[in-house]
Amino acid sequence: MEKNKFQLKREATYQQMLNAALLCFSEKGYTSTTLGDIVARTGHTKGAFYGHFKSKEELFFHVLDYQNQQTQGWTDVPKHYSPEVLTDKQLDHQEQH
Repeated sequence: MEKNKFQLKREATYQQMLNAALLCFSEKGYTSTTLGDIVARTGHTKGAFYGHFKSKEELFFHVLDYQNQQTQGWTDVPKHYSPEVLTDKQLDHQEQH
């Protein structure tokens, strides 16, 4: 089912809030970050914020979930990986460095 303009705009605003919060929390920490900091970074209003989240704490948990989704699988070792078996290309690369 295709999304309408309202749904697309709502999703974009949600994503902007997540990204802004991630940057603010990284720069200032959770406690020092205000809702004003987050919405100022997005250009939206506090009303837009509350249209998506009940509180800064709820947003923080959404940010954590988002980060988890983005990094999921980064530490997984591929099943076909074996350090004993290196391809010629990998050996050439190792010799160059």
